[in-house]
Amino acid sequence: MECQGRKLAGLLAELRTEGAAVRHAVLGVGLNCGTARGEFPDELRQTATSLALERGETVARLLVFARLLESLDEWLALHDLEGFAPVRERFLQLSSTLGRRVRAEVGEGGKEMRMVEGDAVDLAEDGALVVRVEGGALVRVVAGEVEHCRVV
Repeated sequence: MECQGRKLAGLLAELRTEGAAVRHAVLGVGLNCGTARGEFPDELRQTATSLALERGETVARLLVFARLLESLDEWLALHDLEGFAPVRERFLQLSSTLGRRVRAEVGEGGKEMRMVEGDAVDLAEDGALVVRVEGGALVRVVAGEVEHCRVV
């Protein structure tokens, strides 16, 4: 997640399914709360930010965490009622990935993993990131790390 073009947070999601049903999801959340600019490693200093830097004041991590859990609970309840559609719609509104050049490792159905690079163009109905690679082919990124590429 970005704020003013700088990385503020990251999310790692992993789903376990049984057939077409989601059995459970594991979420990993990294959120820069109180990091000062000089505390970021040199290679991140120009591209990362924190809540404290953006707000200009110290933030209470426990309160941030509590609000994050409340929000997650609200989204899970909405997902239970309406399915993935409202989650997808909100992602499309807020995404800092769509429209950008990305690099991702892909591989489905027992195929060997490979790196692809292209433009992130959509979020599929099932949650896969859709990337348009050179030549115009659309590739689904179901799992793995997606990184933004710097345009030189």
